[in-house]
Parts: sequence; C-alpha cells; structure tokens
Amino acid sequence: MGPHSIGEIQPQIERGGAWNARAIGPEPNLRPKDRTTSRGSGRLAEGRACSRDDPSRGECVARTESVRAASDGAVAMLSYRPDTVQNDLDAAKHRLTGAFRDSYSSLVDDVVAMKAIQKLITSVATVPAAASVSASENHAVDLVFVNQTVTVGNDPPSNTNSSVRVTLDKVDGRWLISGFEPI
Repeated sequence: MGPHSIGEIQPQIERGGAWNARAIGPEPNLRPKDRTTSRGSGRLAEGRACSRDDPSRGECVARTESVRAASDGAVAMLSYRPDTVQNDLDAAKHRLTGAFRDSYSSLVDDVVAMKAIQKLITSVATVPAAASVSASENHAVDLVFVNQTVTVGNDPPSNTNSSVRVTLDKVDGRWLISGFEPI
C-alpha cells in the first residue's frame, strides 16, 4: 500500500482524529484533462445521455452506473454516528470488494467504531459532484468530490473537502469499490 494507506492512518484515529477521505491511500497521477465534472444522475461526464443506438452503449452505461456506485459508496464509507456506527460501517462493507474491503473492514472494526463511540464522533459525507475517468463493462475509475462534516463530542463541527479516485469492479452484476485514493 502507498504512503497513506489505511493501515498507516490508524495512529491518527487512535489519537482521536476522525477518519476521512484524505486519510486513505496514495495520490494517483490524474492528468488535468481527466478531471471532468458530472452533469448529474443518469448522465456521463460529457453531459449526454446513453443512447440505445450508440455502439459504445456498454461503456456509457458502465460510466453512469459506476459514478452512482462510487458516489453512494463514498457517502456510506464516510458517514456514521456513535449510536449506529457499527451498523453504518458494516452496511458500507457490502459496497466494497477484494483487498480494499479487507483493509477497510480491519480499520473500521479495530479502530473507527470504537473511537466513534468513545469520543462521540459523528461524520456526515456528501458528494456534490462525481465523474467517470475511464470505464469498461467490468472496471471503472471515477473522480468523486466529497464534502465531510465531522463533530467530535460537543466540539464545533469541522468541514473537509476532498477529491477521491475511486476504482470499481463489477462483481455479480454490482459495481463494488476496489480502491479509494485521495488526490
């Protein structure tokens, strides 16, 4: 794993910090031309709907579906409350696959859930924008912009804005996150 892998942020969380999108993964090399914005649900980054007659319809559908899965997955992974943290983060695990799911599971089971309960940490994530970087019928890479508000106990909330490169694989008909790297 890279210089900011899930295992390496554990000490930060153990010191009482909240887990956020910036805390995970190495910085990938996305070129400026790869950074596009999405027009919203059901549309590609280019802003056109998938046409039934388009010969690249499979890729178009993959882009649309993967962006939705990446956005929903990011929100699920980064949102929790102290009274429901275990259920919240367990539900997020069903959106993940492979070694990334194992790393995420280990982190949230061993550190995040316990700290959220002990320190009364609430985290709310939203995705104001997301776009497809590349997609095939079974693999996709998306750029997701995440806004996260974290409250620790009675302290004032803190806001973090992050950009994340989300890698997804289609497994049994579902887009699952296999990589989550802040950029």
